[in-house]
Amino acid sequence: MTFIFVNYVIYISMYNSKMQKNEFVWGAIASFSFGSILLSAFSLVQKNLLGLPFSWSPKAFIVPIFFGGVSGIAIYLSNIRLRASRAQMRDFINNVEDLIQIVDKNGSFHFVNNAWLRTLGYSKQETKKLNVFEVIHPDYLEHCTDLFQSLFRKERDKIKMEVAFLTKDGKTIYLKGNANLQLKGKEPISTRSIFRNITEEKEAEYLRKLSENIFSNTKEGVIATDMKGQIKFANTAFVEITEYSKEELLRRNINSIFPVITPDSDITTQMISSLQESDTWQGELWTHKKNGEPYLLRMSVSAIHNEKGETINYAGIITDITRDKERERDLYDRAMHDNLTKLPNREMFYEFASTAQKEAEEKNKIFALLFLDLDNFKEINDQYGHLVGDRLLRALSQRLRNTIRESDIASRFGGDEFVILLKDIKTVENTKKVTQHIVDSISKPFTINDEKIYISASIGISFYSYKATIDRLLKNADEAMYKAKKDGKNRIQISLQAETRPIPKDAPL
Repeated sequence: MTFIFVNYVIYISMYNSKMQKNEFVWGAIASFSFGSILLSAFSLVQKNLLGLPFSWSPKAFIVPIFFGGVSGIAIYLSNIRLRASRAQMRDFINNVEDLIQIVDKNGSFHFVNNAWLRTLGYSKQETKKLNVFEVIHPDYLEHCTDLFQSLFRKERDKIKMEVAFLTKDGKTIYLKGNANLQLKGKEPISTRSIFRNITEEKEAEYLRKLSENIFSNTKEGVIATDMKGQIKFANTAFVEITEYSKEELLRRNINSIFPVITPDSDITTQMISSLQESDTWQGELWTHKKNGEPYLLRMSVSAIHNEKGETINYAGIITDITRDKERERDLYDRAMHDNLTKLPNREMFYEFASTAQKEAEEKNKIFALLFLDLDNFKEINDQYGHLVGDRLLRALSQRLRNTIRESDIASRFGGDEFVILLKDIKTVENTKKVTQHIVDSISKPFTINDEKIYISASIGISFYSYKATIDRLLKNADEAMYKAKKDGKNRIQISLQAETRPIPKDAPL
Protein backbone atom coordinates (compact mmCIF):
# COMPACT_ATOMS: atom_id res chain seq x y z
CA MET A 1 0.00 0.00 0.00
CA THR A 2 2.88 2.34 0.74
CA PHE A 3 4.19 1.72 -2.80
CA ILE A 4 0.80 2.61 -4.30
CA PHE A 5 0.50 5.77 -2.20
CA VAL A 6 4.01 7.01 -3.11
CA ASN A 7 3.34 6.45 -6.79
CA TYR A 8 -0.01 8.21 -6.50
CA VAL A 9 1.70 11.26 -4.92
CA ILE A 10 4.31 11.25 -7.70
CA TYR A 11 1.57 11.07 -10.27
CA ILE A 12 -0.35 13.99 -8.74
CA SER A 13 2.87 16.10 -8.75
CA MET A 14 3.36 15.35 -12.46
CA TYR A 15 -0.38 15.61 -13.09
CA ASN A 16 -1.28 16.13 -16.70
CA SER A 17 -3.98 18.75 -17.07
CA LYS A 18 -5.60 16.75 -19.87
CA MET A 19 -6.36 13.93 -17.44
CA GLN A 20 -9.08 14.53 -14.85
CA LYS A 21 -8.98 13.00 -11.37
CA ASN A 22 -12.00 10.81 -11.97
CA GLU A 23 -10.30 9.39 -15.05
CA PHE A 24 -7.35 8.45 -12.86
CA VAL A 25 -9.63 6.77 -10.27
CA TRP A 26 -11.50 4.77 -12.89
CA GLY A 27 -8.23 3.86 -14.56
CA ALA A 28 -6.81 2.68 -11.24
CA ILE A 29 -9.94 0.62 -10.53
CA ALA A 30 -9.83 -0.89 -14.01
CA SER A 31 -6.11 -1.70 -13.66
CA PHE A 32 -6.70 -3.25 -10.22
CA SER A 33 -9.59 -5.33 -11.58
CA PHE A 34 -7.72 -6.40 -14.69
CA GLY A 35 -4.64 -7.36 -12.66
CA SER A 36 -6.76 -9.28 -10.15
CA ILE A 37 -8.68 -11.20 -12.82
CA LEU A 38 -5.52 -11.96 -14.78
CA LEU A 39 -3.58 -13.27 -11.75
CA SER A 40 -6.61 -15.23 -10.47
CA ALA A 41 -7.05 -16.88 -13.89
CA PHE A 42 -3.34 -17.65 -14.00
CA SER A 43 -3.63 -19.23 -10.54
CA LEU A 44 -6.47 -21.51 -11.68
CA VAL A 45 -4.58 -22.56 -14.79
CA GLN A 46 -1.44 -23.21 -12.79
CA LYS A 47 -3.30 -25.43 -10.31
CA ASN A 48 -4.88 -27.31 -13.18
CA LEU A 49 -1.50 -27.88 -14.83
CA LEU A 50 0.00 -29.07 -11.57
CA GLY A 51 -2.99 -31.32 -10.84
CA LEU A 52 -3.74 -29.52 -7.65
CA PRO A 53 -7.27 -29.30 -6.36
CA PHE A 54 -8.80 -25.91 -6.66
CA SER A 55 -11.66 -24.31 -4.89
CA TRP A 56 -14.11 -21.63 -5.83
CA SER A 57 -14.05 -20.39 -2.29
CA PRO A 58 -13.39 -16.59 -2.03
CA LYS A 59 -10.52 -17.28 0.32
CA ALA A 60 -8.69 -19.08 -2.47
CA PHE A 61 -8.67 -15.83 -4.53
CA ILE A 62 -7.62 -13.33 -1.85
CA VAL A 63 -3.91 -13.55 -2.61
CA PRO A 64 -4.25 -13.51 -6.46
CA ILE A 65 -6.74 -10.64 -6.31
CA PHE A 66 -4.58 -8.60 -3.95
CA PHE A 67 -1.23 -9.09 -5.69
CA GLY A 68 -2.77 -8.98 -9.18
CA GLY A 69 -4.63 -5.76 -8.37
CA VAL A 70 -1.55 -4.16 -6.80
CA SER A 71 0.56 -5.16 -9.82
CA GLY A 72 -2.08 -3.74 -12.20
CA ILE A 73 -2.09 -0.43 -10.34
CA ALA A 74 1.72 -0.38 -10.27
CA ILE A 75 1.88 -0.93 -14.03
CA TYR A 76 -0.83 1.69 -14.52
CA LEU A 77 1.10 4.26 -12.45
CA SER A 78 4.33 3.44 -14.28
CA ASN A 79 2.62 4.06 -17.62
CA ILE A 80 1.24 7.37 -16.36
CA ARG A 81 4.69 8.42 -15.20
CA LEU A 82 6.19 7.35 -18.52
CA ARG A 83 3.59 9.32 -20.48
CA ALA A 84 4.13 12.36 -18.24
CA SER A 85 7.88 12.09 -18.67
CA ARG A 86 7.50 11.86 -22.45
CA ALA A 87 5.12 14.83 -22.46
CA GLN A 88 7.61 16.85 -20.41
CA MET A 89 10.45 15.91 -22.74
CA ARG A 90 8.35 16.75 -25.82
CA ASP A 91 7.35 20.07 -24.27
CA PHE A 92 10.97 20.85 -23.45
CA ILE A 93 12.23 19.96 -26.92
CA ASN A 94 9.49 21.97 -28.60
CA ASN A 95 10.08 25.06 -26.49
CA VAL A 96 13.87 25.35 -26.50
CA GLU A 97 15.35 28.06 -28.73
CA ASP A 98 17.81 25.63 -30.34
CA LEU A 99 16.85 23.84 -33.55
CA ILE A 100 16.54 20.04 -33.18
CA GLN A 101 16.14 17.57 -36.02
CA ILE A 102 16.30 13.82 -36.60
CA VAL A 103 17.13 12.77 -40.17
CA ASP A 104 17.34 9.27 -41.64
CA LYS A 105 20.04 8.06 -44.01
CA ASN A 106 17.99 9.18 -47.02
CA GLY A 107 17.83 12.75 -45.69
CA SER A 108 14.13 12.59 -44.74
CA PHE A 109 13.06 14.31 -41.55
CA HIS A 110 11.76 12.04 -38.76
CA PHE A 111 11.41 14.88 -36.29
CA VAL A 112 11.90 18.64 -36.07
CA ASN A 113 11.02 20.84 -33.10
CA ASN A 114 9.00 24.03 -33.03
CA ALA A 115 12.09 26.24 -33.09
CA TRP A 116 13.17 24.52 -36.33
CA LEU A 117 9.73 25.08 -37.89
CA ARG A 118 9.52 28.67 -36.67
CA THR A 119 13.02 29.58 -37.85
CA LEU A 120 12.79 28.02 -41.31
CA GLY A 121 9.15 28.85 -41.91
CA TYR A 122 7.86 25.34 -42.73
CA SER A 123 4.83 23.56 -41.33
CA LYS A 124 5.09 20.10 -39.77
CA GLN A 125 3.23 18.60 -42.74
CA GLU A 126 5.67 20.19 -45.19
CA THR A 127 8.67 18.64 -43.43
CA LYS A 128 7.28 15.16 -44.14
CA LYS A 129 7.88 15.75 -47.85
CA LEU A 130 11.09 17.72 -47.33
CA ASN A 131 14.67 16.47 -47.62
CA VAL A 132 17.49 17.90 -45.53
CA PHE A 133 19.62 18.47 -48.63
CA GLU A 134 16.91 20.77 -50.00
CA VAL A 135 17.29 23.21 -47.10
CA ILE A 136 21.11 23.25 -46.90
CA HIS A 137 22.62 26.33 -48.56
CA PRO A 138 24.42 25.44 -51.83
CA ASP A 139 27.73 26.80 -50.49
CA TYR A 140 27.60 24.25 -47.64
CA LEU A 141 26.00 21.34 -49.48
CA GLU A 142 29.13 19.42 -50.47
CA HIS A 143 30.76 19.73 -47.05
CA CYS A 144 27.56 18.70 -45.21
CA THR A 145 27.03 15.73 -47.53
CA ASP A 146 30.54 14.48 -46.71
CA LEU A 147 29.92 14.83 -42.98
CA PHE A 148 26.51 13.16 -43.24
CA GLN A 149 27.92 10.18 -45.11
CA SER A 150 30.88 9.86 -42.76
CA LEU A 151 28.45 9.44 -39.86
CA PHE A 152 26.50 6.68 -41.59
CA ARG A 153 29.75 4.95 -42.54
CA LYS A 154 30.48 5.05 -38.78
CA GLU A 155 33.79 6.81 -39.40
CA ARG A 156 32.89 9.06 -36.49
CA ASP A 157 30.28 9.03 -33.74
CA LYS A 158 29.56 12.75 -33.62
CA ILE A 159 30.55 15.94 -35.37
CA LYS A 160 30.67 19.66 -34.70
CA MET A 161 29.64 21.81 -37.59
CA GLU A 162 28.65 25.22 -38.90
CA VAL A 163 26.06 25.19 -41.63
CA ALA A 164 23.69 27.52 -43.45
CA PHE A 165 20.06 26.59 -44.12
CA LEU A 166 17.66 28.28 -46.50
CA THR A 167 14.28 29.25 -45.11
CA LYS A 168 11.10 28.62 -47.06
CA ASP A 169 11.26 32.17 -48.48
CA GLY A 170 14.96 31.84 -49.41
CA LYS A 171 16.58 33.68 -46.52
CA THR A 172 19.93 32.36 -45.29
CA ILE A 173 20.11 31.17 -41.66
CA TYR A 174 23.50 30.35 -40.13
CA LEU A 175 23.61 27.51 -37.57
CA LYS A 176 26.24 26.03 -35.30
CA GLY A 177 25.89 22.77 -33.42
CA ASN A 178 26.47 19.04 -33.07
CA ALA A 179 25.20 15.92 -34.77
CA ASN A 180 25.51 12.28 -33.70
CA LEU A 181 24.48 8.89 -34.99
CA GLN A 182 21.51 6.89 -33.76
CA LEU A 183 21.94 3.09 -33.96
CA LYS A 184 19.46 0.24 -33.94
CA GLY A 185 21.58 -2.63 -32.78
CA LYS A 186 24.68 -2.01 -34.86
CA GLU A 187 22.81 -0.55 -37.80
CA PRO A 188 22.82 3.29 -38.16
CA ILE A 189 19.29 4.53 -38.73
CA SER A 190 19.39 8.32 -38.31
CA THR A 191 21.33 11.39 -37.26
CA ARG A 192 20.28 13.60 -34.38
CA SER A 193 21.31 17.25 -34.58
CA ILE A 194 20.92 20.28 -32.36
CA PHE A 195 21.81 23.73 -33.69
CA ARG A 196 22.10 27.23 -32.29
CA ASN A 197 21.00 30.08 -34.57
CA ILE A 198 24.08 32.29 -35.08
CA THR A 199 22.73 34.43 -37.92
CA GLU A 200 22.85 37.64 -35.88
CA GLU A 201 26.37 36.83 -34.72
CA LYS A 202 27.43 36.15 -38.31
CA GLU A 203 25.93 39.42 -39.51
CA ALA A 204 27.53 41.30 -36.62
CA GLU A 205 30.87 39.67 -37.38
CA TYR A 206 30.48 40.53 -41.07
CA LEU A 207 29.71 44.15 -40.24
CA ARG A 208 32.64 44.27 -37.83
CA LYS A 209 35.04 42.92 -40.44
CA LEU A 210 33.54 45.21 -43.06
CA SER A 211 34.01 48.19 -40.76
CA GLU A 212 37.59 47.15 -40.01
CA ASN A 213 38.23 46.72 -43.73
CA ILE A 214 36.77 50.13 -44.50
CA PHE A 215 38.71 51.81 -41.70
CA SER A 216 41.91 50.00 -42.66
CA ASN A 217 41.71 50.77 -46.38
CA THR A 218 40.18 54.23 -46.45
CA LYS A 219 42.48 57.02 -47.59
CA GLU A 220 41.41 59.15 -44.64
CA GLY A 221 43.16 58.66 -41.34
CA VAL A 222 40.86 57.39 -38.59
CA ILE A 223 41.68 57.68 -34.89
CA ALA A 224 39.90 57.16 -31.57
CA THR A 225 40.95 58.53 -28.19
CA ASP A 226 39.71 58.37 -24.63
CA MET A 227 38.52 61.42 -22.74
CA LYS A 228 42.09 62.36 -21.83
CA GLY A 229 43.27 62.25 -25.43
CA GLN A 230 45.10 58.93 -25.14
CA ILE A 231 45.06 57.21 -28.55
CA LYS A 232 43.19 53.89 -28.52
CA PHE A 233 42.91 53.16 -32.25
CA ALA A 234 44.56 54.33 -35.48
CA ASN A 235 44.14 52.93 -38.98
CA THR A 236 46.79 52.42 -41.67
CA ALA A 237 46.11 55.74 -43.38
CA PHE A 238 46.63 57.60 -40.10
CA VAL A 239 49.99 55.88 -39.69
CA GLU A 240 51.00 56.85 -43.24
CA ILE A 241 49.89 60.46 -42.85
CA THR A 242 51.61 61.14 -39.51
CA GLU A 243 54.58 58.77 -40.15
CA TYR A 244 54.31 57.41 -36.60
CA SER A 245 54.11 53.62 -36.24
CA LYS A 246 50.95 52.11 -34.77
CA GLU A 247 52.87 51.08 -31.65
CA GLU A 248 54.14 54.64 -31.16
CA LEU A 249 50.67 56.09 -31.63
CA LEU A 250 49.07 53.82 -29.03
CA ARG A 251 51.58 55.07 -26.43
CA ARG A 252 51.00 58.76 -27.11
CA ASN A 253 48.51 61.53 -26.49
CA ILE A 254 46.78 63.18 -29.44
CA ASN A 255 48.25 66.59 -28.53
CA SER A 256 51.79 65.29 -29.06
CA ILE A 257 50.84 63.96 -32.51
CA PHE A 258 49.27 67.24 -33.65
CA PRO A 259 51.32 70.15 -32.31
CA VAL A 260 49.43 73.12 -33.78
CA ILE A 261 51.62 75.51 -35.81
CA THR A 262 48.75 77.39 -37.45
CA PRO A 263 48.69 81.18 -37.02
CA ASP A 264 45.19 80.74 -35.52
CA SER A 265 46.18 80.27 -31.89
CA ASP A 266 42.55 79.91 -30.79
CA ILE A 267 41.91 76.74 -32.79
CA THR A 268 42.23 74.41 -29.77
CA THR A 269 39.81 76.54 -27.77
CA GLN A 270 37.38 76.57 -30.71
CA MET A 271 37.58 72.78 -31.00
CA ILE A 272 36.87 72.19 -27.31
CA SER A 273 33.98 74.67 -27.32
CA SER A 274 32.39 73.13 -30.43
CA LEU A 275 32.66 69.59 -29.03
CA GLN A 276 31.02 70.69 -25.79
CA GLU A 277 28.18 72.45 -27.59
CA SER A 278 27.44 70.13 -30.55
CA ASP A 279 29.65 67.03 -30.09
CA THR A 280 31.40 67.78 -33.41
CA TRP A 281 34.15 69.98 -34.80
CA GLN A 282 35.52 70.45 -38.30
CA GLY A 283 38.40 72.56 -39.43
CA GLU A 284 41.84 72.90 -40.98
CA LEU A 285 45.12 73.28 -39.15
CA TRP A 286 48.80 73.34 -39.88
CA THR A 287 50.86 70.79 -37.94
CA HIS A 288 53.91 68.64 -38.67
CA LYS A 289 54.74 64.99 -39.14
CA LYS A 290 57.09 62.89 -37.06
CA ASN A 291 60.06 64.06 -39.17
CA GLY A 292 59.12 67.72 -38.66
CA GLU A 293 57.69 68.27 -42.14
CA PRO A 294 54.80 70.75 -41.96
CA TYR A 295 51.51 69.83 -43.59
CA LEU A 296 47.95 71.11 -43.74
CA LEU A 297 45.35 68.89 -42.13
CA ARG A 298 41.59 68.78 -42.54
CA MET A 299 40.07 67.20 -39.43
CA SER A 300 36.59 66.16 -38.35
CA VAL A 301 36.09 65.18 -34.69
CA SER A 302 32.97 63.62 -33.14
CA ALA A 303 32.07 62.58 -29.60
CA ILE A 304 31.10 58.95 -28.92
CA HIS A 305 28.50 58.28 -26.22
CA ASN A 306 27.54 55.29 -24.10
CA GLU A 307 24.00 54.04 -23.45
CA LYS A 308 23.49 56.78 -20.83
CA GLY A 309 24.43 59.51 -23.30
CA GLU A 310 27.76 60.19 -21.58
CA THR A 311 30.79 61.03 -23.73
CA ILE A 312 33.31 58.22 -23.42
CA ASN A 313 35.53 58.61 -26.51
CA TYR A 314 36.37 60.92 -29.38
CA ALA A 315 36.73 59.76 -32.98
CA GLY A 316 38.56 61.76 -35.59
CA ILE A 317 38.96 61.60 -39.37
CA ILE A 318 41.95 63.39 -40.88
CA THR A 319 43.07 64.15 -44.42
CA ASP A 320 46.38 65.59 -45.57
CA ILE A 321 45.25 68.39 -47.90
CA THR A 322 48.65 70.02 -48.43
CA ARG A 323 48.89 68.91 -52.06
CA ASP A 324 45.22 69.65 -52.65
CA LYS A 325 45.76 73.19 -51.42
CA GLU A 326 48.84 73.52 -53.61
CA ARG A 327 46.88 72.29 -56.62
CA GLU A 328 44.00 74.58 -55.69
CA ARG A 329 46.40 77.50 -55.42
CA ASP A 330 48.01 76.51 -58.71
CA LEU A 331 44.62 76.35 -60.44
CA TYR A 332 43.70 79.70 -58.92
CA ASP A 333 46.96 81.21 -60.11
CA ARG A 334 46.38 79.84 -63.59
CA ALA A 335 42.84 81.16 -63.64
CA MET A 336 43.91 84.58 -62.34
CA HIS A 337 47.13 85.08 -64.32
CA ASP A 338 47.89 85.62 -67.94
CA ASN A 339 49.29 82.45 -69.53
CA LEU A 340 51.92 84.27 -71.58
CA THR A 341 53.34 86.90 -69.24
CA LYS A 342 52.27 85.39 -65.87
CA LEU A 343 51.03 88.83 -64.88
CA PRO A 344 47.64 89.05 -63.15
CA ASN A 345 44.80 88.96 -65.67
CA ARG A 346 41.65 91.08 -65.84
CA GLU A 347 39.83 88.99 -63.18
CA MET A 348 42.62 89.26 -60.65
CA PHE A 349 43.02 92.96 -61.38
CA TYR A 350 39.39 93.57 -60.49
CA GLU A 351 39.85 91.71 -57.16
CA PHE A 352 42.91 93.79 -56.36
CA ALA A 353 41.20 97.03 -57.44
CA SER A 354 38.10 96.28 -55.34
CA THR A 355 40.30 95.83 -52.25
CA ALA A 356 42.14 99.07 -53.02
CA GLN A 357 38.82 100.89 -53.51
CA LYS A 358 37.49 99.67 -50.16
CA GLU A 359 40.70 100.68 -48.41
CA ALA A 360 40.64 104.10 -50.08
CA GLU A 361 37.07 104.73 -48.94
CA GLU A 362 37.77 103.65 -45.37
CA LYS A 363 41.05 105.54 -44.99
CA ASN A 364 40.37 108.46 -47.37
CA LYS A 365 43.25 107.53 -49.65
CA ILE A 366 43.81 107.94 -53.38
CA PHE A 367 45.04 105.47 -55.99
CA ALA A 368 45.74 105.81 -59.71
CA LEU A 369 44.99 103.61 -62.71
CA LEU A 370 47.44 103.54 -65.62
CA PHE A 371 46.14 102.21 -68.95
CA LEU A 372 49.19 101.25 -71.07
CA ASP A 373 49.16 100.38 -74.75
CA LEU A 374 52.27 99.60 -76.79
CA ASP A 375 52.92 101.75 -79.85
CA ASN A 376 53.22 100.00 -83.22
CA PHE A 377 53.31 96.49 -81.69
CA LYS A 378 51.61 95.07 -84.82
CA GLU A 379 54.58 96.12 -86.96
CA ILE A 380 56.94 94.17 -84.68
CA ASN A 381 54.79 91.03 -85.02
CA ASP A 382 54.71 91.52 -88.79
CA GLN A 383 58.47 92.09 -89.02
CA TYR A 384 59.82 89.53 -86.54
CA GLY A 385 56.95 87.06 -86.13
CA HIS A 386 54.59 86.27 -83.31
CA LEU A 387 57.12 84.18 -81.35
CA VAL A 388 59.40 87.18 -81.06
CA GLY A 389 56.37 89.30 -80.20
CA ASP A 390 55.49 86.94 -77.37
CA ARG A 391 59.02 87.01 -76.03
CA LEU A 392 58.94 90.80 -76.16
CA LEU A 393 55.72 90.87 -74.11
CA ARG A 394 57.25 88.56 -71.49
CA ALA A 395 60.37 90.73 -71.23
CA LEU A 396 58.26 93.90 -70.98
CA SER A 397 56.17 92.33 -68.23
CA GLN A 398 59.28 91.68 -66.20
CA ARG A 399 60.36 95.31 -66.60
CA LEU A 400 56.97 96.42 -65.32
CA ARG A 401 57.34 94.22 -62.24
CA ASN A 402 60.77 95.68 -61.57
CA THR A 403 59.55 99.25 -61.99
CA ILE A 404 56.54 99.35 -59.65
CA ARG A 405 56.32 98.74 -55.91
CA GLU A 406 55.35 95.41 -54.38
CA SER A 407 52.13 96.97 -53.13
CA ASP A 408 51.14 97.95 -56.70
CA ILE A 409 49.90 95.64 -59.42
CA ALA A 410 50.60 95.39 -63.14
CA SER A 411 48.14 93.30 -65.15
CA ARG A 412 47.71 92.29 -68.77
CA PHE A 413 44.23 92.80 -70.17
CA GLY A 414 45.03 91.17 -73.49
CA GLY A 415 47.11 91.80 -76.64
CA ASP A 416 49.45 94.67 -75.93
CA GLU A 417 47.21 96.36 -73.33
CA PHE A 418 48.33 96.56 -69.70
CA VAL A 419 46.73 98.18 -66.65
CA ILE A 420 48.73 99.27 -63.61
CA LEU A 421 47.25 100.24 -60.23
CA LEU A 422 49.37 102.48 -58.02
CA LYS A 423 48.18 102.43 -54.42
CA ASP A 424 48.33 105.19 -51.81
CA ILE A 425 49.74 107.96 -54.03
CA LYS A 426 50.54 111.39 -52.58
CA THR A 427 50.66 113.90 -55.47
CA VAL A 428 49.87 114.16 -59.17
CA GLU A 429 53.46 115.05 -59.87
CA ASN A 430 54.71 111.97 -58.10
CA THR A 431 52.33 109.82 -60.13
CA LYS A 432 53.54 111.45 -63.35
CA LYS A 433 57.15 110.71 -62.36
CA VAL A 434 56.41 107.03 -61.75
CA THR A 435 54.49 106.79 -65.02
CA GLN A 436 57.24 108.54 -66.97
CA HIS A 437 59.76 106.15 -65.45
CA ILE A 438 57.66 103.27 -66.82
CA VAL A 439 57.56 104.90 -70.28
CA ASP A 440 61.34 105.43 -70.24
CA SER A 441 61.96 101.83 -69.09
CA ILE A 442 59.90 100.46 -71.99
CA SER A 443 61.71 102.73 -74.46
CA LYS A 444 65.04 101.04 -73.72
CA PRO A 445 65.89 98.37 -76.31
CA PHE A 446 64.97 94.69 -75.79
CA THR A 447 67.47 92.04 -76.94
CA ILE A 448 65.65 89.05 -78.41
CA ASN A 449 67.39 86.41 -80.53
CA ASP A 450 70.44 88.71 -80.58
CA GLU A 451 68.26 91.43 -82.14
CA LYS A 452 67.75 94.83 -80.53
CA ILE A 453 64.09 95.69 -80.69
CA TYR A 454 62.73 99.12 -79.83
CA ILE A 455 59.20 99.89 -78.76
CA SER A 456 57.36 102.62 -76.92
CA ALA A 457 54.15 102.94 -74.92
CA SER A 458 51.35 105.44 -74.45
CA ILE A 459 49.78 105.67 -70.98
CA GLY A 460 46.56 107.23 -69.75
CA ILE A 461 46.09 108.03 -66.04
CA SER A 462 42.93 108.34 -63.94
CA PHE A 463 42.70 109.04 -60.21
CA TYR A 464 40.22 107.52 -57.81
CA SER A 465 38.03 109.85 -55.77
CA TYR A 466 34.38 110.51 -54.97
CA LYS A 467 33.51 106.79 -55.09
CA ALA A 468 33.97 106.41 -58.83
CA THR A 469 33.57 102.84 -60.10
CA ILE A 470 36.54 100.81 -61.31
CA ASP A 471 34.97 100.45 -64.75
CA ARG A 472 34.56 104.23 -65.01
CA LEU A 473 38.17 104.80 -63.96
CA LEU A 474 39.36 102.29 -66.57
CA LYS A 475 37.28 104.03 -69.24
CA ASN A 476 38.71 107.40 -68.28
CA ALA A 477 42.29 106.06 -68.32
CA ASP A 478 41.63 104.32 -71.64
CA GLU A 479 40.35 107.57 -73.19
CA ALA A 480 43.38 109.43 -71.84
CA MET A 481 45.68 106.78 -73.35
CA TYR A 482 44.09 107.24 -76.79
CA LYS A 483 44.61 110.99 -76.48
CA ALA A 484 48.29 110.35 -75.71
CA LYS A 485 48.56 108.26 -78.89
CA LYS A 486 46.78 110.97 -80.85
CA ASP A 487 49.20 113.58 -79.52
CA GLY A 488 52.21 111.64 -80.84
CA LYS A 489 52.59 108.42 -78.82
CA ASN A 490 55.34 107.52 -76.33
CA ARG A 491 53.86 109.85 -73.74
CA ILE A 492 51.46 110.06 -70.80
CA GLN A 493 48.09 111.78 -70.46
CA ILE A 494 46.05 112.49 -67.29
CA SER A 495 42.26 112.18 -67.35
CA LEU A 496 40.30 114.96 -65.70
CA GLN A 497 36.77 113.66 -66.22
CA ALA A 498 33.91 114.45 -63.86
CA GLU A 499 34.46 111.24 -61.92
CA THR A 500 37.87 112.48 -60.80
CA ARG A 501 38.33 115.79 -59.12
CA PRO A 502 40.57 118.40 -60.78
CA ILE A 503 43.79 118.27 -58.82
CA PRO A 504 46.55 120.83 -59.04
CA LYS A 505 49.58 118.97 -60.30
CA ASP A 506 51.72 119.83 -57.29
CA ALA A 507 48.96 119.63 -54.69
CA PRO A 508 48.94 116.78 -52.17
CA LEU A 509 46.22 114.27 -52.85
